Parts: sequence; structure tokens; C-alpha cells
Amino acid sequence: MKETLTLKNLLFYSICLVAITLPLSMKINTLSIILSLLIVLIDIIKEKNARLMIPGKYELLFIGYYLMILFTIIYTENIGEALKKLEYNSSFIVLPVFYYRIRQLKLKEYEIIQKLYVVSLLLTSIALVVIASFKYLNGDNSNVFFYHSLTSPLGFHAIFFSMYVVLGLILVAFNNEKTRIKGKAYIIIFFCFILILLSSKSIIIFTFLYFSVWLFLSKGIKRKKVILLMIISCFLLLTLGNGFFKDRFIQIFNIEALNILKEDSMTEFDQVNGLTLRLMFSKYAIIETIKNPFDILFGQGFGDKQLFLDSVYEKHNMAITIDGKKIGYYGYNLHNQYIETFVCAGLLGITYLVFLLIVLTKKFSSNKMAFSFGLLIVWSFLFESVIMVNKGIVFFVFWSLIFINIDLNEDSDTRNTRNT
Repeated sequence: MKETLTLKNLLFYSICLVAITLPLSMKINTLSIILSLLIVLIDIIKEKNARLMIPGKYELLFIGYYLMILFTIIYTENIGEALKKLEYNSSFIVLPVFYYRIRQLKLKEYEIIQKLYVVSLLLTSIALVVIASFKYLNGDNSNVFFYHSLTSPLGFHAIFFSMYVVLGLILVAFNNEKTRIKGKAYIIIFFCFILILLSSKSIIIFTFLYFSVWLFLSKGIKRKKVILLMIISCFLLLTLGNGFFKDRFIQIFNIEALNILKEDSMTEFDQVNGLTLRLMFSKYAIIETIKNPFDILFGQGFGDKQLFLDSVYEKHNMAITIDGKKIGYYGYNLHNQYIETFVCAGLLGITYLVFLLIVLTKKFSSNKMAFSFGLLIVWSFLFESVIMVNKGIVFFVFWSLIFINIDLNEDSDTRNTRNT
């Protein structure tokens, strides 16, 4: 009993709590992080050893990204907004420095964290479906089961929740056989069902392509083919049977909609879809950024970014103010992390971001879970400004730290078993 109440174990439990609350609302997850930080501070004071917080070489990558944001304050005019961005991105420095306990975890403890996350994600997904069912029974239409309507009780963006679900799929699919998760196939099918309800085109395409390739290239293919066929069947049945899901995916095949990209400005709002809108955001932002050599090198600064984007939207007829009422895409980010980083910090920023991702992906390559997570991040950055949103930042930094240190701490025999 005394062993379970040691400060070292409390630190481990606090990390578990962060993993459990990740799929929940931002406020709950933030409270869990604050609680864990308090425990960390108590440990530092008790041990009288601030050297515990010295980050490793991979943790320094995240701190470097934060310092890049800090550097842009030098030329940012809107200092107040820039300081908010520093606070908003504090996870890039707080988690690598204060979560030194992650570097001390045993492999078994990492697996416990992963399982707790999967269970929390599973229960949260079930709760969302139950809430949507009650809404439907009380008179709402079937759209309540889809996209942002499904995740609205959590105040969670559907696309970000989709990323969380795909990570859940990864953790279940590549779970160590020695500690097999019960009902593995059922959990995989349920998470695929949730992905369909969330209706994120980019995440569903990634999931389908990645797991299809993995299943066909893996050994023990007969059993895996059955699971794959079940997943494909779910996709086809729900795609053909539901108008909301079908309408969203039909947009992908509307090649004629891409013609709007030839225009210098948006002509009609109803002519765009999710893909063309993202491409227009990126196109016009790049056009305006490269007009100034300084902006090419250093960008607008994180504090001035949104004012710049709003001006771009106005110039290209994507936003307008009429009688004091703002209409259009004011306040929207670019929905592309690579382009958004370029706009914020120029070639300096995008070079560092790509360098960070290359180093992490190379590091993750020895572990299936970690590598799959790395590919998910690289792909998601193409369609969402993931680390411009709190839930995206914590998701990216927390799980990167977990996967970095799993590989550092597991012995070679276990690693060979995992990758067989």
C-alpha cells in the first residue's frame, strides 16, 4: 500500500491522468496538466535537484519551436496577441521540461498509459453516440450523429477528435501481443464506425490507405483480411446509406470545383468545398506573403498573423464588412500547418518545422506505433493547422514525448518482438 503512495508513483498517475483526459474537453485536460505540474514541483523541491528538468536532445526540438515563436515577437506589432500565443503554446516548453518522469518510465508503464487512453477514448466515443441518440429521439434530424454535431458536447473539433480516434486505432492494432487488448477486432471496428460519424475526409482517407497497405503487407494475412473486409463493408454501407457522409465525400470527386482556383478572388461562396477552400486559403496567403522579402524570411509573426490573414481574405473577396457586420472567413486559419508556419515565421519557421518532423519520424521508424503516429501528424498538417490549436499542441507534444522515450527505454529483445 505504501508503495502506491510514493511521490514517484504519484507522478506516474498524474501522467496517466493527462492521457485519460486528452479525449475530454480542453478545460478538464488543462486541469489535469496543472495538477501533474504541482506534483512535479513538489518532487523537485523534495529532491532538491533542478537537474531533473534538463531535457534530452529530442525534447529540445520542442523547446526550439517555442523559442522560434518567442523570436517573432521582435518584429510583431501586436505584442498583446503575441504574448497570448506564447501562453497558448506553452506546452512546447512545459511538457518537455517538467515531464521528466516520462523519461524514467518502464515499458510496462508506457503500455498502461496507452491502454488508459484507449479506454477513455472508447468510453468518450460511446457517450457521444448516446448523447446524439437522445437528441435524435427528441426530434433532431440524423445529422446530429455526424461531424461537429457529434463532438459539440465536448466543445471538440470533429477533425481533431478524428486524429485522436486514429491514434486509438494505432495503439490497439499494434498492441504488444503479450499484453493483448481484449476484443481487439471489435474495438477497431467501433473506432472505424466513429471515424465515419466524424466524417473527416482527410483522416478517413489516411486511415483507409494506411491500414489497407499495412494489412496486405503483414504476415498472418488471412485473419487480417477478414478484419479489413469488415471495415470496408462498414465504410460502403454507411457511405451509401447516409446523405451527410456521402455528400461530404462526393466533393472530393468534383474536379470542376478546382477551376475556381484560377481566379484571383472568390466569386461565389457556394462554389467552394472543403478542399478548394483550403487551397484558396493557402494560395492567397502565399501570394501576399512573398511580396515582401522580409516576410519570406521571417513571416508576419505569430501575433500579427490573423490580422494579416483577415486582410488577405478581404483583398480576395473571401471576407467583407457590411454595415459593421463581418461576413465571410474572418478569423479562419489556413487549415494547413506548413503554410501557416511559413506565414507566421517565414522560411525560418517552415524549415525548422520540417526539420523537427524529419528528426521525429526518423526516430519513430523503429517502432510501429510511433511511426504510424508520425505519419498521422505529417499527413494531418497538410489539412489542418494542428499546432495552432491547444488540443492539437498537447496531442502532438505529449504523444511525441511518450513515443520518443518508449524507444529509448525498451530493451532490444522487446523491441525485436514488437517489430516482428
